[in-house]
Amino acid sequence: MDQRFKKWFSATTPVNAVKASGVLTFSGVVSDADTIEIGDNTYEFDNDSSITSGNVSVDMTGLLAQATETFTFTGVAVDTEVVTIGDDVYEFDTNSTITEGNIAVDLSGGVTADIAVVALADAINANSTVVTAVSDTDDDTVVITATAGGTAGNSIVSTTDSSNASFTDTTMSGGLDTLTSDNAGIALDTAINANSSEVFASTEADSVVTLAYDSVGTEGNGIATTDDGCTNGAWAAAVTSGGLYATESYTSCFIIISGVWYIASSPVTKYDESGWASATPSTI
Repeated sequence: MDQRFKKWFSATTPVNAVKASGVLTFSGVVSDADTIEIGDNTYEFDNDSSITSGNVSVDMTGLLAQATETFTFTGVAVDTEVVTIGDDVYEFDTNSTITEGNIAVDLSGGVTADIAVVALADAINANSTVVTAVSDTDDDTVVITATAGGTAGNSIVSTTDSSNASFTDTTMSGGLDTLTSDNAGIALDTAINANSSEVFASTEADSVVTLAYDSVGTEGNGIATTDDGCTNGAWAAAVTSGGLYATESYTSCFIIISGVWYIASSPVTKYDESGWASATPSTI
């Protein structure tokens, strides 16, 4: 240390203020009713609007994998042939005449596969409440996706009597009631930041949720973080840590400790997160 100064702080070197933090990593899928605890708050993953009283809901519904199905043409569409999706029956129509109760797929512009896939997707999107559709005129396909995520979409019927087109299967598939690790992080991050009683803010990236206490200093240290209720979630430590107050300086200051320069260009308060800069002479 520069001998012109008497060391007035207890830390080895001057420090900036830091918020206490905790890190949670999801390593696999997360299910309904799995829980994560932060202090007094228990966050419960929820895909059916039912959680334990007093817990904070982590809404899964918008992030669940959705069931899909693909309808592929190998030739022209044929008038009166039908495609059934759920309770809706879509009828290819070249002459403005369809069976009562069916939904017309307008082929007045032609019956080629590229015209038919667009017309079918348009009819589905205009009428269905359970699926959406995207046409691909290069591959002559219509990809159908359940509007709601989860396994319920796997029971949606997908059949046809088309001569020149077919579905992959007779029902949709791929819907899941669990969240991927990435989506679990997103859902928990959203719930933490929306909870007005939480003293932490959260950020999420690549299955990792990072907490930051709402203010700098040591008060945020030692808050319990528990993952016992979530098989595939793990906190890096059992309590939050790392919170610090800054080394105060009542004037601008320059100190050398073990060859490292510590510089405060103006007075530093205990709450200052960037009051001190450090460097070695070789980097200046």
